[in-house]
Amino acid sequence: MSGHRPSSTPSKQNPVNRASEGSSIRKATSEIPFELRRSGRRKTLQIAVDPLGRVLVTAPLETTPVEIQRRVSKRAGWIRKQQHELSQLPAPIALKRWVAGETHYYLGRQYRIRLLRRQVREVRLVGRYFHVAVPAPREAAQVQRALLDWFRSHTRSALGRRFEACWAKARPLKVARPPLVVRTLEKRWGSCSASGRLLLNRELVKLPVTLVDYVILHEICHLAEMHHGPKFWRLLESVLPDWQHLRDRLKQFSPGI
Repeated sequence: MSGHRPSSTPSKQNPVNRASEGSSIRKATSEIPFELRRSGRRKTLQIAVDPLGRVLVTAPLETTPVEIQRRVSKRAGWIRKQQHELSQLPAPIALKRWVAGETHYYLGRQYRIRLLRRQVREVRLVGRYFHVAVPAPREAAQVQRALLDWFRSHTRSALGRRFEACWAKARPLKVARPPLVVRTLEKRWGSCSASGRLLLNRELVKLPVTLVDYVILHEICHLAEMHHGPKFWRLLESVLPDWQHLRDRLKQFSPGI
């Protein structure tokens, strides 16, 4: 379905009722600071750790402060583990320059630009370098054009290989094989349409293979269940047991890098 975002979580099915929550409250228990929000729509208390390591607690209106403190204290070990894992993740991939020595990503690995003066424009991966040959290597526009052309020619095949690997894992779902479309997307890593078309953001080719596979398997599961309900997350769990960890890692990156 158009608009599905792999980074979505089950909690988004119960958005905070801002009309009833009042102001957010900063609290701390067992030396763990957290932000508390009240929601008239929630029936259970939710504890989450956002990409910046902040602890967010969303509680039903009737939940007492004592119960909230108790629940946060009970999850202290899990919270600290999440915060530690997030602190070990690499920084989000930023926009890069097109000059010698700059690094660019391909399937999660960094490659440094090495410029060569050649009349025939060519880009090759040699070790951990992009060897970029252009007539005027000091002109950033020429380097940019050469590298972007290289990415365009390699993205479809690289993502196609990952799709085949994921499709093999997803066979137990018994869904019809979707047509695969790769294009530039501004706000999504991928989507699955109601007609069964799987769409991937070409920027995925810069992410680690494990995250590419998470996005692809996420969208394949939408072929069986279009909405992010309990059934969907069970399907994803069946083909990708560590999906929650991968989802948290994916939050460190933004589409359109």
